[in-house]
Amino acid sequence: MFSRHIYNSWKEKQIAKYKEITAELEKLNLLEDASKKTMLDIGIGPAWLEEYLRKKGYNFKEIVGIDIDESIKKVKGINYIISSKPALKKTFDFVFCIDALHLVDYDITAFARREGILVVSVPLRFSDELAKLNKIRVLIKKEIGDKEKDLLVVAERK
Repeated sequence: MFSRHIYNSWKEKQIAKYKEITAELEKLNLLEDASKKTMLDIGIGPAWLEEYLRKKGYNFKEIVGIDIDESIKKVKGINYIISSKPALKKTFDFVFCIDALHLVDYDITAFARREGILVVSVPLRFSDELAKLNKIRVLIKKEIGDKEKDLLVVAERK
């Protein structure tokens, strides 16, 4: 599938992006007590973010990953939802959406619990997609990346 081809060629770039994102989250101590928190990753792909966070010692109590690619390799300890319009009845402490906001047509903020954290990164050319985020208080908004610039938004759901 298209997404797997893209991800396979981008792993090094994605890991560099995760390092920058994690550093920003650490500055605000947002990852403290990760083992007591839940995480949703919209556009999980090959779960490199989760692999990176685990290597850094951030082991979330529960991880749910959403993707449209039925053929993605499943990683142990992650509950997968294969859907373009997921129907979740629960909310999460953290909602990550890295490089996927422009591909979803639903309100991702609805999946964050009140005062939950949304971590969204979009290529600069898709920065207008951030208007999809509502009921949030922005904690961080900054450009990240070297050659390929993204706009990172870390926000708290109101």
